[in-house]
Amino acid sequence: MIRLPRLLNASQREVARLHPVKLALHLRLTGLSTAEMLLPPDAPDITLRDLVELYDENGSAGVFRVTHVETDEAGLRTVRLTHGLCTLEDSVIPAQGFMCSVTEALTRLLNCQTTPLWTPGDVGVPADLTVIFATEYTSLLDALNALIGMLPEGCTLDFDQTVSPWKLHIRALADTPFCEGRLRRNVGSISHRVDGSRLCTRVYPFGAEVETGHITLVPLTGSDHLDADTHEWGVISRTFQDDLIFDVPTLQSVAEMYLARHAQPEITTILTATDLSAATGEPIDCFRTGRMCRLCLPELGVTVQHRIIAIDKKDVIGAPGQAVLTLSNRLKQQTEADEVAELVRLTTAGKLLGGTVSTVEERNYAHGSYHAPVVHYFEIDDWAALLDARVSFFVPVGASIRDVRVDGNAPADDEWKPGSFSLMPYLKRDELGSIAEGQHSISFHPYGSNASDSVGVTSTVTMTIIEQTTT
Repeated sequence: MIRLPRLLNASQREVARLHPVKLALHLRLTGLSTAEMLLPPDAPDITLRDLVELYDENGSAGVFRVTHVETDEAGLRTVRLTHGLCTLEDSVIPAQGFMCSVTEALTRLLNCQTTPLWTPGDVGVPADLTVIFATEYTSLLDALNALIGMLPEGCTLDFDQTVSPWKLHIRALADTPFCEGRLRRNVGSISHRVDGSRLCTRVYPFGAEVETGHITLVPLTGSDHLDADTHEWGVISRTFQDDLIFDVPTLQSVAEMYLARHAQPEITTILTATDLSAATGEPIDCFRTGRMCRLCLPELGVTVQHRIIAIDKKDVIGAPGQAVLTLSNRLKQQTEADEVAELVRLTTAGKLLGGTVSTVEERNYAHGSYHAPVVHYFEIDDWAALLDARVSFFVPVGASIRDVRVDGNAPADDEWKPGSFSLMPYLKRDELGSIAEGQHSISFHPYGSNASDSVGVTSTVTMTIIEQTTT
């Protein structure tokens, strides 16, 4: 028997039990789940922003917040609700940036709540995975979704609203199917949507522009492209370019992940839970958002791994257990530029496993003039990763610097004239495009009132690194 919805007060204590004529649930893996109730005229008063705990045949479906109430001539009330995650939209966080573990990032963001309804829960990613996170003024929910977007594919927000305050988890979804089945052609409820607009079996990737042109795969693989299996769909070529890819190994990793996502068309399958249960042998109550199924689709001639991304229950009370499932092999829609940027972030994040973030600073003070440039040498060691390298200058009042060079490369004037800029695009690199270990240099000409004046300038190189893990 399905429990009746509970109307809660601000302290999340039960005020009344509701007896809806009808209750519909629309559960989503990404985005906000919603619900709709039809209440009789004699139901307790319910207003905007009230909290209601809803139930289905699996137990609690979560605490939802009332977003719309409409009463008809007969006194029947239509109540629309959105999952309690929407309370995170009430808080706006200031522009900020930080580099820390995912657990610390989640904690920092939740500390920005105006009303503390949520506390950090479990984080299902490696404890030593470091994220470099920056956000403008935005809602807390948008910031949390941006954090999820930086993590490996398959990570999602999850919740526990059986405790107070509620717990917000970051879950890593299982990447193996929990069931398999063959969907017969004569299944009445099934429908498919196949989108091949992003299908790709051969990719020509390009990184940042260097003196010899854009970085390509040629130094590493001998070819300018990478192939997936071309037997099923043939050769379908695409290209992408990203100015934040400075080395060939990163370019190769991004290209491999790009192909893994697009070697099959996007396939969305919609069918009833009853039909999926018949095809897989799994009971209906096993089908939850995020779970993966491996399905043979004879009508399309393919076998694909789908995730359940949506569950729609039109009448939880009158027809319990009846649900329509939406399964897809793609979790989210992105522009190509956004997707490549995400893959670059994921590749970088993968390099951060197993190390400690620290800062190395090298300071140099020297005199120079128009005729005698200053050269500041600094070392890049065998670190697990160099995340950032910046230089800042302290110049006496009335003096200036000109003709800045980094390893012989000249940054644009508008980059270094503010007095601090990133060295990353200008550091010398090895044959694969990785930043070379060993000695690097920054040179510049100090200028005083006269060209011959000797001027003392302090230059400081600050490098953010991941140290090698010792075993």
